[in-house]
Order: sequence, then C-alpha cells, then structure tokens
Amino acid sequence: MYNVENLLSSQKIYDDAFLNHIYPFYNVFLMKLSHRLVLICLFTFVATSLFPSELYFVNVNGDMGLSENNVKAITQDSFGFIWFGTRNGLNRYDGRKIRVFDVHDTETGKNNSNIGALLEDNNKHLWIGTDIGIFNFDPITEQFHYFSKKNKSGNYLDNWVSDLKMDHNGNIWIVIPGQGVFKYQPTNDKLIEYKISTDVNSRKSPQCIFISKSGQVWIGSNGVGVFRYEEKQDKFIQYIKDKNGNSLSNMNIFTICEYRGRLLLGIHEEKLLQWDFKNNLLSALNVPDVHYKIIRKIVSYDDKNLLIATQAGLFVYNEIEGRIANYREDDLNPYSLSDNTIYTIYRDKEDGIWLGTLLGGANYAAKRNLEFTKYIPNSTGNSLSTKKMREMCEDGNGNIWIGSENGGVNIFNTQRKTFQVLDKSKSKQTNLGLLYDDHKMYIGYFKRELDVVDLNSTRIKHLTAEELGITEGSVCALFKDSQGNYWLGNADNVSLSRTSNFKFTPRPDIANGYVYDIKEDRDGNIWFATLGSGVYSFNLKTQKKKAYIHNDSDKNSLSSNTVSSITIDSHGVVWLSTDRGGICRYNKNEDNFTTYSIENGLPDNVAYKILVDKYNNLWFGTNKGLVKFNPESKSVRVFTKSDGLLGNQFSYKSALISKDGTFYFGGVDGLISFNPYYKIKNKVAPPVYITSIYIHNKKVDVGEKDSPLKKSLLSTDRIKLDYKSSNINLDFAVLSYTAPAAN
Repeated sequence: MYNVENLLSSQKIYDDAFLNHIYPFYNVFLMKLSHRLVLICLFTFVATSLFPSELYFVNVNGDMGLSENNVKAITQDSFGFIWFGTRNGLNRYDGRKIRVFDVHDTETGKNNSNIGALLEDNNKHLWIGTDIGIFNFDPITEQFHYFSKKNKSGNYLDNWVSDLKMDHNGNIWIVIPGQGVFKYQPTNDKLIEYKISTDVNSRKSPQCIFISKSGQVWIGSNGVGVFRYEEKQDKFIQYIKDKNGNSLSNMNIFTICEYRGRLLLGIHEEKLLQWDFKNNLLSALNVPDVHYKIIRKIVSYDDKNLLIATQAGLFVYNEIEGRIANYREDDLNPYSLSDNTIYTIYRDKEDGIWLGTLLGGANYAAKRNLEFTKYIPNSTGNSLSTKKMREMCEDGNGNIWIGSENGGVNIFNTQRKTFQVLDKSKSKQTNLGLLYDDHKMYIGYFKRELDVVDLNSTRIKHLTAEELGITEGSVCALFKDSQGNYWLGNADNVSLSRTSNFKFTPRPDIANGYVYDIKEDRDGNIWFATLGSGVYSFNLKTQKKKAYIHNDSDKNSLSSNTVSSITIDSHGVVWLSTDRGGICRYNKNEDNFTTYSIENGLPDNVAYKILVDKYNNLWFGTNKGLVKFNPESKSVRVFTKSDGLLGNQFSYKSALISKDGTFYFGGVDGLISFNPYYKIKNKVAPPVYITSIYIHNKKVDVGEKDSPLKKSLLSTDRIKLDYKSSNINLDFAVLSYTAPAAN
C-alpha cells in the first residue's frame, strides 16, 4: 500500500481549509498534491482562458530567409503579402517564401536598410520609414523612390522615422522625433509641418501617431503630453494635465490605442495609463503585471482583448473578465514566442496576429476555423511529463487520467489546466488500460500488472498477476459491463471477475489473443478487439459467442485482424478501428462489416480510437492526421499539422469526450483538445498570384535587359516569349497565413 501524498511532491504552504474554500470541485486525492504548485496553477488557469483562444506561435526567421531577425515594422499590402521591416532590409513574405528587397533609389543613390515603419497608401504604394527619411515602393515597377518632397520652409524629411499612419481622408501622417510631425496630402502633393516640440537636447519630441475609429488624429510625445489634431483649425491641441492635475509631463508616450471608450497611453518604461478624454480624467489601468515592463506597443484586438507588447513578452488583457495572460519565450515549447522583447504588433486580414521581435524574427498566431488546444512538456512545471500519449479516462471529479508510453500516468485538472504525475517511480512504465469505477481508478501496465488508486483514501494498491488470477501481466483493457461484471484483456486472452475484488478467471473460450479493447453494445453483446485475432462478441443473456476475422475473398468481412479499439455511437452502431484496414462498421442485420479506407478518401489505413459528435460525425486519428468523417454523406475532412495539430501521428485508444463535451486526442507529439462544434467563418478568400518566372532556370526580373517583364508579375496578365524560351518554371503563392503549408 502506497500513500499518494508521499509519491507526489508536497510542500504545505496553505492549509486544507483554504484549499477547500478555493477549490470545492477538487477531490481529496488531488488536494494532497503539491500545494505550492496549486497556487502557481491558479494563475496558470487565469492565463489560459483568454483571447479568442489560446495563442500558439509560428516563427519566421533568418533560417527561412528573413534578412534580419530584428523585426521593427510589419504590414500587409492590398495583394495580401506580409511585409517585414527589419534593422537590415525589407522582406516580403507569402506564407512559404521570403523575398528580400534592397531599399535603394537608383536615380538619387539614396539607400537605407534600417526600417522602423511601414504603410501602404490608397495607390498601393508602400511607404518605408528609415533612418534617413522615407522611401516609396511602387509594386508595379518594383522601384524605390526617395521621398524628397519639401515643405513651405524648404525642409524635407531626412531623419529617423518612428511612425507612419494614414487618416480617413488618405493623408499620410509622419512622425520624425528629430524633426517633428508632418502631413502629406496626396490630393495636392503638399507636405505640411506642425510645430510640436522637437527639443532633441531635452528629449521632448513627438513619438507616435494614433488614428481613432472616428478618424481623430492623436500624437504621443516624449515629455510634453498628447496632442489632438483639429482639422478645421489645422492645428494640434496639447493635453498634458487632467482636471485633477495629474500630469503627463516628462513621460515618454511610446504607443497609443483606443480601448473601450478610453485612450490608452503606453508609457515606455513605466505604466499603462488610461485617459477618459471626454471627462478629462487620467489614471493607471489596473494591470500591474504590465507596469514597468517597458511597453512598446498596445493594440485593441476587439471590444474585449487588449494586446500589449513589452520586453517581457506579450500580454493579453481582458478588462471585462478581469484576466491577463502573459506569453513568453519557452525553450521547451516550440509554440511559444521566439523572443520576449516585442517591437510591434500587426493584425492581418485573417484576424491573425503578427509580432516583430528584437532577436527572434516574426511570430504569428493564427485565428483558425477549428482551434486545437495543445498540451506538451514545457518549463512551467505543470505540464505533461512526456509527449507520447496512451489511453485516457475521466474520473468523477472531471479530472482526466492519461496513460503514457514513458512518462507515467498524468492527471489533468481540466479546471486549472494543470498536470501532475501520479507516481514518478513508475514513469518509465507503459500504461495500457484505464478504468474508473466507484471512486477508484484502475491502471493497467505493460508487463507490470495493475494498480488500484482509491481516490477517497489517496492510497495505491498494486495487484500482481498471481493476485489477479492471470498468467500474463500486460493489462491492456479494463471494462465493467451492465451486469456489474469486470473484464480484463491481456496478451493471452480475456478474463472475467464477477466481483469488485478483481479475482479473475481466464476465459479463452470467449476471446483469445492480444485483447486490446472491450465494449458493450445496446443488445448486451460484449465486444473484444484483438491485435492479430480479429474481434469477438459475447452475449451476456444468451451466452452465445462469435468470432470475426478477415477474409480476402469477402469484401464484407472484417477489414483487418488487428483491431485496436471499439466505439458504440448514439444509434448503437459498433465501429472498429484497425491497423491497415481503416475503420469498420458492423451491420447487425447482415452480420457483416462495411469498410471505409483510403479508397473512400481516408488519408491512411491505420486508424485509432473513434469519437462521435452529436451530428454523427466520426473523429479519429491516423498516422497522417486527424479525420472528420460523415458516414451518411461520406465526406472526409483531414486536419494535419498545418491546421494546428501538434503532429500527424496519433496513438492507440488515446481519445476521450469529457463530460463538458470537449474532445481530447493523444499522439506521439502530445495531447490536443478542441470543441468540434465551434466554428469561425473564414472572412477572406485567399488570393493566388504568380510570384516568379524562370526561363532556363534563370529568374526573370522587371527592368533587366531584354526582360519579357515590363512590370511586376502581380499586375501582368500576359508575356510574350520567343521560341527559344521553352523551358519555363513558375512560382506561385496562395496568400493565406493560417495554414500556409496546406496551401
């Protein structure tokens, strides 16, 4: 007999009375886990329920062709390309490839590759803010032109550009801290300068621009407050104090956004302030986690969620729910940020979020039609102990017990999204079978028999093969039938116990071979799946039994003798998952099977445990992705890693529908969960463009001598080639970033 309290790490810093008050849903067994971790896990729970869903990042960096991992500016053009402005070059990204442009005006000789601001105007020209002013990029000619327009005083823009914005009238607003604030009017080709303090010596200068939903132009400064543009008077009004005397003097307002009717001011090395400009009241926003984290950018994602870029990662704040999440770099988590210092945030046309970082390139969090929550080992201490999943079982308190290949039994608290290992001394053992019954969890092991965990007394009892009454110690399958009988499947056969004392009697006459799964259908038939000997059925009332095996000459026979799991759907239909035979439906009236395999559109003939949703869709893993299959329409939808899965290979019996309707699937790369009924409509039909043309394996560019391209491929509908140019290759791009590998 083992005490679970001794098996799990335990350090009391809060008493059980406090825990009972905070977690009434938490059972006695799990309350005796590490109390220090309980407190940590509380904040982890707060951090995992935010945003439209949990954020998972993919990284675009120098290994993919990015010219520099310091990404300072991001925008998406009208065609759909993503542009990255870096410390060393301009990059255009199509989801798969990066094209690097040299920002160089060949006519004037001007060039600069340190890019801090990007903007596309109404003519589809890209404005590029650099250390020496602005360049314009014409996507038709693919030429750069230095913006040398002078104002009425004869000055032109020749210094570091910190921000670029376009207002509702198509005017381009430019902030150059060393020169001032400028407005360029394309309608009359006029550059106007506005006198806002540019005292470089005292560091009091304009810093950023914000255009509100109503079209109002705001300027944030370093040391002299905020400025609001009055269009009728064509001048800026300064605001530096509220009606209570709270001052913005000497504060570096690095970023501004509008959030729930207020203007938010990101003070670079201090706090996030909120200004109720209608009532002229200034105060700190109550997000202490963000304060003094060096705020670089704030963006209102929607009416609830605020995105805050800092040097301590990305914060997502939801004022309505009073929650904040912090996403940071984690060396053990491939879906974490690549760098904690974030320069900029950009929201694309698919509602995905792009982050530019100091040293980690760009990070992208997609908003998918079906979002998969991912669970893998990471550095938080509350994560899975391994990536290799096995069978899952939910206990009476909603905790999910997860068997594994080499990491012990993980207990997942679905409320707090945290994991604990049951017994680290058995972490190298393979867990095969799980059964929850009457406040006990039964755990079968490969060659290591059975553990019985009493959730009330928090004790574990180990039962040997001799005590169980079995001759082979691999407990693969455990099941309790409608008459209260217990069934155990191992590598020899099936065994039966008519009492809860688990004294089994082998019944090779009912099912023989490697019994891997056991289920009961509506008619009282017990089904036994085996790895190599087909399936067996045994009727509890009539005591009749029958064996089903594969027959090459009978298309309605079992498709494979290796059957790994059994599922009974809401209509009472028996479904079987097989190795190398796809899935099989048992036809009761005909007493035969219908097979669905690669020939019917499945990606693979190796199928794992089937889950059935309320619309009778079958969901199951394969070695080539997760399948959603409708037996009536025969429609097949395959989800792969490009759709947000951890990997494409799943695992035996590693699937579960929890009491709250969440689907869980385990594989060799970790655990995923999702709501199969939650859908986000895709608002964007991704455009397709030819991006490059090669003649005799040589890339053809605009402007080259004898080039057949007179303008960019993006605006070219035909080209004329001579008869010698017969070897032609084309590159094309589908401009969707949600799952670019699937494009």
